[in-house]
Amino acid sequence: MAKENGKYRNFSENQKKEYRIKVIRRKYERKLILIQMSGGKCIKCGYNKNIRGLSFHHRNPEEKEFCLNINSLGRNWESILNEHSKCDLLCLNCHAEVESEKTIIDNSEFNKAIKEIIVVEKKPEKRRCAFCKCKFHPRGDKNKFCSKRCAKKSKKNFKKLSSRKKFQNRINRSSIFIIGKRAERHNGCCKK
Repeated sequence: MAKENGKYRNFSENQKKEYRIKVIRRKYERKLILIQMSGGKCIKCGYNKNIRGLSFHHRNPEEKEFCLNINSLGRNWESILNEHSKCDLLCLNCHAEVESEKTIIDNSEFNKAIKEIIVVEKKPEKRRCAFCKCKFHPRGDKNKFCSKRCAKKSKKNFKKLSSRKKFQNRINRSSIFIIGKRAERHNGCCKK
């Protein structure tokens, strides 16, 4: 192989691309040969439409030296044939069913475990807008207002209350705590 001899390193980008395509093509040709040696279809359901939909299942996982997939088909042909003799040809669906039968958990227990793992995100409780007092779903922890408009109005109202008399009237109508919250100031500032 060119890679083992150190020639790959000296290849131009086009040569490297051609070499990779050649290797991939050889791997798929090998997979096609192995599929034909195994009968050309899934031994359980007979699927044979696409070679990507077929896989090799080891009958005894303890004898398995390596997975027989596209990535491993670049190995020595004799070791591939040796590994192939330990496998059955199955489509991906049948392979998944066979593998799930080996697991300890049955489907009902598995589904219950999945439901416990998946946490359904609840909507946060509604809050009251600091300006208009309407209820709204906050988007974050720090959201005090139902909209940008209310946030802007609350700032404008605080700026408009520049005269002492207007501010005093506001205090008489509502608590210091609410005024401080609307103005986004500490309660102590409003008392002064």
